Parts: sequence; structure tokens; C-alpha cells
Amino acid sequence: MLGTGEVEEAVARAEALRTEALTRLEGAVPSGVERSYALAAFGYATVTVILGLAETLPPREFIPRIRFLAVEAARRYRPGSDVWKALAAAAEMLARAGDVEGAVWALRKAEELRPGDADLERVAAGVRTMYPQAYEAAGEPGEEPPPPSP
Repeated sequence: MLGTGEVEEAVARAEALRTEALTRLEGAVPSGVERSYALAAFGYATVTVILGLAETLPPREFIPRIRFLAVEAARRYRPGSDVWKALAAAAEMLARAGDVEGAVWALRKAEELRPGDADLERVAAGVRTMYPQAYEAAGEPGEEPPPPSP
């Protein structure tokens, strides 16, 4: 639905899917298959929300929400899941919005979770091009991104 002019509907549906997936993940321990499906739903819904927010809101409004979504995705990541893609999407959208610290943190965290991924390397190349000094100066990502610069 993104790219078709129905962004608000896509974000609303993705938010509902994220909520359902989080409910499943936080409830009784689901089986391995159920957990995998819930993580996949959570990850892809989070990517949709991030892209939709960046498309419909001015940066000043979407940066805090995308930062929150990235931190939440990092906390939900499990080996083998695609939740890292939410971090890659956040890195790209935050970089475009000028949130250098948030973009570099999200990218470094995604690289930590999914080293050597070709799609992630494409995102990294874009962030390194936009903010070479910040990317090179960044150390290991913590649990949350540093506060944005004023």
C-alpha cells in the first residue's frame, strides 16, 4: 500500500499487526513456529510503519517515533529473524531526515545483528556517504541511540 497513495491505511494496518504480534510475543511463550511468525509480522509491520511515517510526517515529528521503533526492534531481535530490517529502514529514514546520531546508531545495531548482509551494505553505503565522519567515529552501539544534536 505504500507508494500507492494509501499510506495512512498502510500505517494503520501495520500498527494493528505490530500490536497483535507484540501481544503474542509478550504473552505465554509461543512455540518456535508461532514465535517465528510473530517476529516476522512484528518486523515487517515495523518497517511499514517507519516508511509510512517518514512519507507522511515532517522530520521533527517522525524522528522520535522512528527512534522508538528502532530501539523496540533491536530489543525484539532473535537470531534468524528479519527484525534487523526495521533497523535498516530506520537508519535510512533517520539519515534522510538529518538525525545523524539516530541513523548511525540504527545502522551500527543492524550491522551487529546481521553482519555482511548485501541489503544492509547498500544502506550503510548511503549513510557513510552522507555522514562519513559520524559513521567512522561511532563505536559499538549501545542499547539506545545517543540524543540527537540540537
